[in-house]
Amino acid sequence: ASSVPLVVFYHDGTLRISLSKYDENNFSSQQVHLTNWSAQKSAQGTKDNADEARASFKDLASYLEEYVSQNPRVSHIKDPISHVRDQIKDALATVAHIYRDLSFSVNVKNHGRKMCSAENGFAFLGADFMVDSDLKVWITEMQSGPGLSHDSETTRENFAIVLPGIFEVLKEVRAREMSGEPISEMESPNTWELIYKDNFRFTYSGGNGGS
Repeated sequence: ASSVPLVVFYHDGTLRISLSKYDENNFSSQQVHLTNWSAQKSAQGTKDNADEARASFKDLASYLEEYVSQNPRVSHIKDPISHVRDQIKDALATVAHIYRDLSFSVNVKNHGRKMCSAENGFAFLGADFMVDSDLKVWITEMQSGPGLSHDSETTRENFAIVLPGIFEVLKEVRAREMSGEPISEMESPNTWELIYKDNFRFTYSGGNGGS
């Protein structure tokens, strides 16, 4: 939402799914373990399966409910989708906190004269995560952009919500600037959730799911 001051919002994305059966005893096939579309498309030899290679968080919630019911070691997790989502938000808020002065607050000077600043700047970023069999979330990559692929119905539906929401966030930022209201006092707008700003950082300690 804003680089200076740093204000970060989160929105659910989509999931990539392997079109090949997962097999921990078979590491000879990239298509079994890599879910990126180039690998899956190569495995199938066609683009017709793009919809099958994507899933929504609603699909993930259904899968996790069934998974938890069948696996005693994670049966204590009462709200598995919140458990996974909150770990994602915690990781993203941590990244924002660590890099806020290195990546988000840019002030370049030349011979003592300011050349540019991150003021009035914003970014639409993405990240990749993996979830292990204990429902522990691992961040694998931060991205300068989330990828705006429309190759599946799932991504089209997601971006139909995400993209208009971005403009609503930016409109509020602009309105606050014009009225003199602090941007850092923004709360969660529409379907976006605040995870980081001055004096606030989303954290999750685990437990039964939910923050």
